[in-house]
Amino acid sequence: MASTAPLHEKFEPFSILTPNAMLGYGYNVDHFWYGVRKYHPAAIILDSGSTDGGPYKLGMGKMTCGRGSYIRDLEPILGACYHHKIKVLIGSVGGDGSNRHVREMLAIVAEISNRKGYSFKIATIDAGMERSFIKSRIAVGRVSPCGPLESLAPETVDTAVDIRRCLPSIAWHMGKILECGGICAVPKGREIVATMQRDSFDLTPLSPAERCTPLSVAAHTLYEKTRPDRLPGPGGVLDLHNAQYEQVTPKTCRVSGAHFIERPYQVKLEGVTKLGYRTIFVGGIRDPILISQIDDFLERVRVYTQRLFPELDKSEQCRLIYHVYGKNGIMGPLEPEASKLSHEIAVLGEVVAPTAELSHTIANNARASILHFPYPGQMATTGNLASPLSPHEQYAGAVFKFSLYHLVDLDSGEELSLFPITIHSLTAENICAPDLQTLSDFEFEELENGQLAPLTKKTVPSGAVKLEKLARIVRSKNSGPFELTLDVMFDDREVYQRAKAADLLTNDTIKKLYGIEDSDILTNMYFDPALAWKCTIKRPWAQGSVGERDTLGTQQHAPLLGITFPASNYKAVSADNPHEPAVKTVNGSMSQTLSTRNGPSRDRQSYDPTDLVRDIWADLELPSDAVASLDLPAQDCPLLPSSYKMGIFAQGVIALSALAAATVRASRNSTTVPRVCVPPKHAVIEFKSERLYKIDGKPPANPWGSIGGLHKTSDGYVRVHDSFPNHANGTLELLGLPQNARREQVTEKIAAWASIDLETTGTAEGALAIYALRSYAQWDQLPQSRAISDSPIAIRQISPDGPKGFPVRMGPGADKCLRGLRVVEMSRVIAAPLAGKTLAAHGADVLWVTSPNLPDIPGIDREFGRGKRTVSLDINNSEDKQRLLDLLADCDVFIQGFRPGSLAAYGLSAEELTLRNPSIICANMSAFGPNGPWAKRRGFDSLVQTCSGMNVSEAEHRDQGEAARPTCCQALDHAGGYLLATGIMAAVHKRAAYGGAWSVDASLAGAMKYLRSLGQYPGVTGFDCQDYERPEDVPAEYLETRDTGFGRMTSVRHGATIEGCEVGWEIMPKPLGSDTPEWL
Repeated sequence: MASTAPLHEKFEPFSILTPNAMLGYGYNVDHFWYGVRKYHPAAIILDSGSTDGGPYKLGMGKMTCGRGSYIRDLEPILGACYHHKIKVLIGSVGGDGSNRHVREMLAIVAEISNRKGYSFKIATIDAGMERSFIKSRIAVGRVSPCGPLESLAPETVDTAVDIRRCLPSIAWHMGKILECGGICAVPKGREIVATMQRDSFDLTPLSPAERCTPLSVAAHTLYEKTRPDRLPGPGGVLDLHNAQYEQVTPKTCRVSGAHFIERPYQVKLEGVTKLGYRTIFVGGIRDPILISQIDDFLERVRVYTQRLFPELDKSEQCRLIYHVYGKNGIMGPLEPEASKLSHEIAVLGEVVAPTAELSHTIANNARASILHFPYPGQMATTGNLASPLSPHEQYAGAVFKFSLYHLVDLDSGEELSLFPITIHSLTAENICAPDLQTLSDFEFEELENGQLAPLTKKTVPSGAVKLEKLARIVRSKNSGPFELTLDVMFDDREVYQRAKAADLLTNDTIKKLYGIEDSDILTNMYFDPALAWKCTIKRPWAQGSVGERDTLGTQQHAPLLGITFPASNYKAVSADNPHEPAVKTVNGSMSQTLSTRNGPSRDRQSYDPTDLVRDIWADLELPSDAVASLDLPAQDCPLLPSSYKMGIFAQGVIALSALAAATVRASRNSTTVPRVCVPPKHAVIEFKSERLYKIDGKPPANPWGSIGGLHKTSDGYVRVHDSFPNHANGTLELLGLPQNARREQVTEKIAAWASIDLETTGTAEGALAIYALRSYAQWDQLPQSRAISDSPIAIRQISPDGPKGFPVRMGPGADKCLRGLRVVEMSRVIAAPLAGKTLAAHGADVLWVTSPNLPDIPGIDREFGRGKRTVSLDINNSEDKQRLLDLLADCDVFIQGFRPGSLAAYGLSAEELTLRNPSIICANMSAFGPNGPWAKRRGFDSLVQTCSGMNVSEAEHRDQGEAARPTCCQALDHAGGYLLATGIMAAVHKRAAYGGAWSVDASLAGAMKYLRSLGQYPGVTGFDCQDYERPEDVPAEYLETRDTGFGRMTSVRHGATIEGCEVGWEIMPKPLGSDTPEWL
């Protein structure tokens, strides 16, 4: 689709119109024609299928709607197709897409076309499955259940009434939303248009009153889904972890960032088996004496009926089932209040038997017994049952069950060959089609200028409150025939955070309310983009089966409504616009989820280093009492020459990482958290460590090239990054200069460019690293600024499958906090390598994987190679890639510092690695974080400082007439590295408690935002202090001297100490690729 077009190809946006979620359910024809006229859609696409009704339709071959409803809905659609040359696509026609329904729908289209004088070419795709093909795949073990069914047996295939296959296709995010029409709008609607861009799509409802908001669109992802962040399909899984939702107009929401992870194609089989025939009877009971003993009474009737019919209740083909309304008729075994009886009840009896006659006979006897059976304390001797119907027994037709709900593996190419396409040419007898009656200009303008319905928000009391008063939506629904999903949605972020903080929507709560076990809970998670909580459980009975109580699953939410939440510190809330874009972290299974906050930063100008640690520690939801173990000597004056509070920042983030290591040690040894100390001067010196070492008496090589830095443009400045040859050479090529061009030539060429044009051409559209110089005021206007979380570390559980606890190699008694932790690091400068170096200082076995195809930066690599073994692997080489995958299958942590998405192309996405290693922690360092329009941009510390306003503000404070002034250290790189290391260790701690696989995100921009929130020293006062520019400037107490693979190295020791633990690096730098790719 659109997102697959190469960047150099011109892409023309196009629109798709969907008139409704289901063909035959009706839609507003005026809104439809308005959409056709305004958007000129390339296609009209709509769905026509559902399993909501259970197995009956598939078993009986019944279409979902009446023929007249299909004709009514199709006439305008076919008119638009014929007169406006718009393609029409209809999926799962008739309800299940079976071959029979394909033929019936083709006949309806032909009838309309002939009557209206339309001529078409029509392609039909048959959806029947040959039984011999299925059985051949069963024989070789290539058919697996897609739910709680047994393995498929050949005889089950033979007895299935009908079998259909769901078309294997790439399930793009747009299709997942539009298949339900305008349900994602506010208010919930029908008609909607999607406009496809290269990397996104816009959703616009056609009703003038409706709008799509980030919240409403994100919330739709929960509908009828097991979990909202991973949507499986025939050819893979749609991963929505990085999906973005942006309000681009008052009516329109833009969606981007989803990633489809391709898998070998599978076909889903849906087939049903006939069980027999059903007869029902219904009656009411008002007598309180009988109501008080209803269970015992009905069971005695059952036993009596079994004596009359010995085959009763011996198999699923012959059963008597009671539904007692007023007790547990709706929820059955899930009902938490079955002991509370109403003043009146209704008994619906359901009898299934192999023949219609036998089902009627059993039902007649059972009903008569209920009417006349005696019971203790009986006073009413004329009858026990009030019957509203005559005849008393009602024949309810044939009964079916889902017997095939399985996946069949396909061979390459079968995703096409198994789906025969037939082309039909329809030529109308009346070749002169009448004029189309659509909208007048007045009607069009009236719809064009209609008023949006106002957005409202629920008013929530601040005191203790039940969920029904706290949430905006509480609902239940099927997620396929074998799962029931519960959704709770809020319309205010503070109320949502209040609900999360209460920690009441846990597995224990669900088990208590619904009487189920842990094994019955498939998903329990928060989904921040929708301000929602989701829980999916196993259905106690298959949808639409014998004994069904709630075919659609829409009334199973009620027990949630009474959950009482404690009083809040928040005021009662009611505002105008709850539908703001959300930045998400998602816990895939447990009720615990770590929140992130986007938008403006909190004011942290009064923070000291301990406050900084406490703030981020609370966001990570780590044990709060651990902060008491900090020993952070304070120093109020500036420690590095900068307007920014580098001393507080450096001491705080280094202490944060050390406290996380100490907490892991305490957890694996079941002890208290040991004391952690970080001297402030040592911390700021370590923030400059890559500049302050020497080998054999020589300082590190300059990492910068000859053309980089700040350059004047026609309207401002840009900064060019040239440390890597590909960036330097690419910049010269863009500017039309030879590879040996001088800096002066570069400056001359750049002077003709506008800053934003060069940034966009070089960075957004190209593969370079060039950013425009901005002030804080300019940066704050950008959507990317608002998308960056106020919490600099994001952690989420991406799979619940891995075991709890620490690996055996991380048992108690180790000398270092992280001894036994295995880390694979694939990274460049500086932040991600520093994260690996920090883990190594605390004892982790870090394998630094570099590529023989990529350049190194010796001056940087020497410093950040401390503590690591180093291997060279070419992931373009199949043998090397397999070695890497083998390492990742047995590691604990994977650190990657490449541009987001670049390693996913090699099968190294978090989702794919989780399939190989269900306990992996995937840690990502990026320039701008996982959210926002710049999420996939490359960037470096100096560039983030440039584009975000830091350089301008630093120059303004220094007051020497400079346009921009870099800070005195790579503060964002260093802070980002320690923050990422902290997140990794927090994930190690949480993995031990909750199991599963986790992801961690940190970014340079996130570090920038946090540093900015600490405030700046007034005027030039922050610059009046010592700097450390050479190794000779560093006090000897902060240095260590060791032998390396490059000579005798004097470098900065790690700034943190942990009481009773060794901290420091055991391995010294060596040439890249010196070690073998294996674990110790």
